[in-house]
Amino acid sequence: MQWVEMAGTGTLAAFTSISICPPWMAQLGFGRENPYCTGVVRLDEGPRIVARIDGVDARHPERIDIGLPLAIRFPDKRPDTPSDASDDASPEPRWVFAHR
Repeated sequence: MQWVEMAGTGTLAAFTSISICPPWMAQLGFGRENPYCTGVVRLDEGPRIVARIDGVDARHPERIDIGLPLAIRFPDKRPDTPSDASDDASPEPRWVFAHR
């Protein structure tokens, strides 16, 4: 196994709008009145990753299109800092994608 750098771009393959959230997401302002979107992103290189999807209206999932072009962003991280799921025990997402 080895590290492989990827472009961080892809398309939305599947998604769900979530209105019942864990406490740490509620602290970020999400909940019944402000749902968030989580989806499967098909990276341009082929693999798929599950991530939060920002920049879409989770209150109206009928307006979210499969195939939406997305680009990764790392919350509260410098872009030049590697990130993986083993960074620490924090429940916050490692990968967040937004419409590009």
